[in-house]
Amino acid sequence: MVSLTVWWALIALVLWLVGQALDQPAMLAQCIASAAFLVAIGETDDWLRRRWRADPAERCGLNRGLTISAQWQEKVDG
Repeated sequence: MVSLTVWWALIALVLWLVGQALDQPAMLAQCIASAAFLVAIGETDDWLRRRWRADPAERCGLNRGLTISAQWQEKVDG
């Protein structure tokens, strides 16, 4: 959680500094809100990527320890 807060603050500072450098200043509160949005997108992307790379059985919500075909057979047999 600390690293997330550090990233959020760093992104907000970079956005604010870039605005100052380009002579298009924004209020720090606006930069903080934009940084929060960017961090949320990044964290969602990370979560989806990790979920997608997970074991296919885990991704489908199947029990661990059985092969997918054995679990399918259990569902068919009832």
